[in-house]
Amino acid sequence: MKYVPEDTDFRSFIEELKKSSQIEFSEDLIDIISESGDMAGSPYAHWRWKKKFIADVVIWPEKEEEVVEIVKLANRFSVPITPRGAGTCYFGSNNPTFGGIILDLKRMTNYNVNKDENKVITQTGISFQTLNNNLIEDSFELGGYPSSALASTIGGWVGTGGSHGIGTYHYGSFVDQILDMKVVNPMGDIQIVDSKKDIDKFFGTCGIFGIITEISLKIYPCRKKKSLFIGYNKLNDLISMIQKIKQMDNLYLISFTDKNYEMRNLNISNYNYYFFIVLIEGNETFSHSKEQIEKISKKYSGNLLSNEISEQKWKAYLKQETKIKRDTPVLTLQSIKTNLENCKDLIKNFEALAEKRILNHCIYGSINHDLSVRLLLITPTDNKKIYHFLASKALSHRIVKNIYKTEKGEVYSYGLQNSIYLDKFESDKVEKWRKLKSDVDPNFIFNPLKLVETKTSYRRINTIFEMNLFWRKIAAKIKTAKRVNFPKDKSLSKKPEQTTLGKNLKSD
Repeated sequence: MKYVPEDTDFRSFIEELKKSSQIEFSEDLIDIISESGDMAGSPYAHWRWKKKFIADVVIWPEKEEEVVEIVKLANRFSVPITPRGAGTCYFGSNNPTFGGIILDLKRMTNYNVNKDENKVITQTGISFQTLNNNLIEDSFELGGYPSSALASTIGGWVGTGGSHGIGTYHYGSFVDQILDMKVVNPMGDIQIVDSKKDIDKFFGTCGIFGIITEISLKIYPCRKKKSLFIGYNKLNDLISMIQKIKQMDNLYLISFTDKNYEMRNLNISNYNYYFFIVLIEGNETFSHSKEQIEKISKKYSGNLLSNEISEQKWKAYLKQETKIKRDTPVLTLQSIKTNLENCKDLIKNFEALAEKRILNHCIYGSINHDLSVRLLLITPTDNKKIYHFLASKALSHRIVKNIYKTEKGEVYSYGLQNSIYLDKFESDKVEKWRKLKSDVDPNFIFNPLKLVETKTSYRRINTIFEMNLFWRKIAAKIKTAKRVNFPKDKSLSKKPEQTTLGKNLKSD
């Protein structure tokens, strides 16, 4: 197997680490298990082949020089390193596929605000929640952050290629907010990265080329926000509405969901689809913008929901994606990057497959100004219902396979789970990364078996999943297939508490 370290001497590494520094680390089972996965969650049947994907040690550096020291020691003893943020990605970006070190950066949280240059220089282990709240105290805010901002870290979102989030419709993709970065390369040297070309090399590549320790981001003066929530029964009407208002200059966030998603979050299901808009203070008044939007929405058979519901949605926005995970034994999903034009066919195909196979499902879409879409296809399942679980994963696989074959999109984030699609459908990108990996990481210690190499093959996964979809189809026809009934969450009847980060989400 290529692109993995050879002749690893882990015990010698630990002995040297003990002698040479005061860096905190742990070999306790509870630490290495809790730090070796992400939010996806897997039942035992799926965990069996992942048993080796467990770290040998978790290390918590607090300073850049400690990261340098760890990397140089790891090179000396050929010990693999998997960098970790908060683990909010669902695709195994921080699964230690070859054991070794989990380098947890969450204690690297120092930052400095430069008000004159409208930027913040921060270590990358800080969460978006903490950083943005502190910026708000200085009357500034970030230009974009993920829907998982309550936990996810700055470095984690860069490493997983986060581009669509809150504020990115107005201020641009998160990569466009980056001014420069400090990176510890696989040989333990510190690099300053400040060109768009070089920044792109580290964006979405799971830390296989370097560990980002510090980053400079654009910041913006705080401005008031106003939310609107509109219900639609036809997907065509929703998409037409988005295309009609796309040029409004005070759009801060636009996203859409279906009734299954909102039933789990807000306990509403009066419409088949929902369109959520957040306006940012600008040249036009909120009342004028609202009148425009309401007029256009009526043309496309949309119904504006009450201010109370839209405020409820906005205040709880950062909890909603993870709430479905909390209420579900195993959350299988796929995140696709596509464009608005392709969304209609993708969603209808997904819904039709899920209905025919009797599978739980819901959708969420986040849109940027160029009308690119992060489309989240969610299939909640239960690890005790193994056939339902496998068919749910197979459904996502079928959709991904189709988007590549029809050239309608690509996976949004790779990690461990989606590396098989890289090898099958994006071979040019893989070859470029393999060459770069060999040049910058000759010992292959940074996050092995991600992107450039996998432990399994597309052909094997495709065969397993297509067989499961076939048998699920038969089970549906003979009426033995059933959806999973999740216990009703008592919190559905309560108004959500405002999140801490929500201090800057309040409307006028």
